[in-house]
Amino acid sequence: MPNLPSFLPDRRQLTRRLPGVAVAALVALILTASVLASAPATGRLHPGTSASDIPSTPEPESSTDPAGDRQDRLEELVGDYLAAHPGFTATVAIGDDLGRHEIAGPALESASVAKLEILVRWLLARQSGPLPQDEYALARRMMSESDNEATDTLCIDIIGDTAPEDVPGGTGLCTSDGWWGAHETTAADQLDVLAAAWDPGLLSEESREVVRDLMSQVVPWQVWGISAAARDGEAVWLKNGWDERDGWLVHSVGVVGGPTPVRIAVLTGGHTDYETGVAHVERIAALARQALDGH
Repeated sequence: MPNLPSFLPDRRQLTRRLPGVAVAALVALILTASVLASAPATGRLHPGTSASDIPSTPEPESSTDPAGDRQDRLEELVGDYLAAHPGFTATVAIGDDLGRHEIAGPALESASVAKLEILVRWLLARQSGPLPQDEYALARRMMSESDNEATDTLCIDIIGDTAPEDVPGGTGLCTSDGWWGAHETTAADQLDVLAAAWDPGLLSEESREVVRDLMSQVVPWQVWGISAAARDGEAVWLKNGWDERDGWLVHSVGVVGGPTPVRIAVLTGGHTDYETGVAHVERIAALARQALDGH
């Protein structure tokens, strides 16, 4: 386990901050063969050919429900992994432009993945003008180092500046008080927060660039989790969270930037230690990406 810096939340801090038939006649056989020869291999009809002209044939084995295939693969790959590793809980969600899929689980305390919601709320509150440099410095420390004191200050600075419903999937952090980190959330919720952070209808291009910048400059020892799902050459934007509660909470949320960007959220709890939690989160993230891609 790495030397965890002093800014990591402890039990008290996170508590404070309040996923045949035979053929009848030769003529019929000839007619049938003639029609079949005119039909394309895909099973689609040529123009002017009616469905009644073609005899009944078995359905092709390839699926006509790609979304269903992806969900089935997710449940098989990730579900089997979770079944083979009892002793911790997990909620998993993954999505791209073609749809989203999840394995539901219990809601878990957000820990430091809550900082992404706080970042989005701060940008919503300030994007109509130049970003205050002192607050930007706090946001950078909050996201790149997961600094809790910077998060406390930034959260207090924006109390009342956004409404709970302004961030889809959010828990309403920093809207009425400065408590954060102990609110419960799911992977599906966090996928919504990720979508909000990339949403041009919510954040300006400049604000979204801030999100991408800060989520790509995480200190090296915190670059784990969602990054395990990336292919060679793909960019990764992430935010992780962890804390020791009743066992360790270990979470990772982020976006993997390939030809089609993929949003992933993996929230887990009940691990015996930090390192075990990280290893499980990374394996789940990689399996979820495999399920989405089909290979």
